[in-house]
Amino acid sequence: MRAPDSNATHDGVRPFVGVNGHRVLLADRVRTHAFQQALEEVVKPGMSVLDIGTGTGILSFIAARAGAGRVVGVDLEPVTHLAAKIAEANGLSDVVSFIQADSRSLDFGAEFDVIVSECMGNFFVTDEMQLALKDARRMLKPGGCFIPNRIDLHVAPVFFPQFNEINFWREDKYGFDFGPVADTALHQCYVQVVPDSLLMGAPVQFASIDFMDMQQDLTRRMQLELNNSITIHGLCGWFDAQLSDSVLLSTHPREPVTHWAHTLFPIEPTPLQKGDIIDVELSIDHAGDLVRRVAWVGDVKRGGEVVHSFDHDTNRRFANQL
Repeated sequence: MRAPDSNATHDGVRPFVGVNGHRVLLADRVRTHAFQQALEEVVKPGMSVLDIGTGTGILSFIAARAGAGRVVGVDLEPVTHLAAKIAEANGLSDVVSFIQADSRSLDFGAEFDVIVSECMGNFFVTDEMQLALKDARRMLKPGGCFIPNRIDLHVAPVFFPQFNEINFWREDKYGFDFGPVADTALHQCYVQVVPDSLLMGAPVQFASIDFMDMQQDLTRRMQLELNNSITIHGLCGWFDAQLSDSVLLSTHPREPVTHWAHTLFPIEPTPLQKGDIIDVELSIDHAGDLVRRVAWVGDVKRGGEVVHSFDHDTNRRFANQL
């Protein structure tokens, strides 16, 4: 598991998570309580559980407390050694064990009743875990399940005047013009906390990802209708995670804020009218494990006529940096 920096962009780089990063995850009570409820609902006495991206092991420990007879926590980072010490300190070493490894390298057969993973980025796919989760199916027993079992991704147009990342570069800096950076800044995604009141249209589902049929690259064209005449600063993205039959963990802006916050896909601030349609194609492509490219391209249509166009691509950001 990893906690994103609140100012992080989705660079296709997997940063090392220090102890403070795991503190952020543990301190997110909305996240942890939801997973606790799901594990308590799903795990039955004697079940075997695999925890992928275990971090400090909290979900492994909850699974053990819920009655699991065997729990294996796996993580790429050496934090597994700390997790093992925590297990020992809590008298759980006979049930819970930890392995520092890429889960795809493990030779477990179909041994687990439940596979749990909280490896969800701010827009889910930005944690670059799809290939590992797709591979994990081979380790589920027949009839076994994932927690979560489905992720739904949503976007909505947003009025967000607090967002100053673009204008920052257009303002005088110690007597120098840094304006050329503004275009590069528009070709990035940003992690922001967006109030629900600033969504300016009904959300549209971008993707629904079934953990039993894990997708990696995603593209969809969507039509978003403005419900107000106002300046639009971009699209806000979030996810809903169906952890179990009765537990839904939503990062919708109307819900309590989690460490994931929300993802902003910026566009040039544009005054629009109620009823305008934002016709946008959003694409997320990978190279290997990492997000290689995010693009949001589209037109604003009023009465069928195009009144504004935008074309943003994180690959172009790198080109602008050369």
